[in-house]
Amino acid sequence: MVENDRKSLPQRETAYQGRFEFVGEHLSLDFANTLGGLRGGKVEEFLQDYTDLVAWGRQAGILTADDGQRLVVAAKQYPADAQAVLERARMLREAIYRLFAAVIRQQLSSSDDISALNAELALALVHRSIVAGEDGFAWGWDYALPALDAVLWPVSIAAAELLITNQHQHIRECSSEQCSWLFLDLTRNHSRRWCDMKGCGNQAKVRRYRQRRQE
Repeated sequence: MVENDRKSLPQRETAYQGRFEFVGEHLSLDFANTLGGLRGGKVEEFLQDYTDLVAWGRQAGILTADDGQRLVVAAKQYPADAQAVLERARMLREAIYRLFAAVIRQQLSSSDDISALNAELALALVHRSIVAGEDGFAWGWDYALPALDAVLWPVSIAAAELLITNQHQHIRECSSEQCSWLFLDLTRNHSRRWCDMKGCGNQAKVRRYRQRRQE
C-alpha cells in the first residue's frame, strides 16, 4: 500500500474524475474536504458510493492500482459490507471536520466526535506494522487481505497525529461564505485565507471588484 505518493486516478474508478481536490496540505483535511460546499448550507457529496471512496484513496496515494482493484472486486462480492464502510467513512469525515472546526474556533471538542475517531483509530492500529525497505524500517500496513475499510486506516491515524501536534494551531477553514473546506496554513506569515486561490480566492476577488464598481 502506498502512503505518501499521490498518483493520478485511473479513468474507470470514479464518476468524479478530476473532482477530488487536494488543497488541505494534510491527508485528514483532504478527506474532510470530500464534502463540497458549506456545511449547514448547500453541500455536494463526493463520496456517493464505495467506488468513490476507493477512487479517493487512489488519488490520495493511499492505495496502489492493484489495491484499488482488489477492493472494488471485494465490494461487488460484499455490497452490504461496502455500503457499511461507506457510511463509516462519511461519519469519520464529519467527526474529523467537527474536531478541527472546534480547534479553529477554540471550542471544546464533542466527546462523541472524539469517540468516533478513537473507534476508527483502534481498528486502524490493528493493521499497523513495521516493514523493511532499502532505506531501513518504516511504518506499513498489514494488507494481506482486501479489507474494505483500508482507506480509513491512514486517515484516522493522520487525523489523530495532527490533533496532538503543534501543527493543529495552523489549521484554517476557508473564508468563503459558500465553502467549509479545511487546510493547513503553511505560509510563512500564516495569512492564507482560502482553500484555493483559483477557486474561492478568485471568486472573492471578483465579488470585491464588482462591489467596488457598484459603489
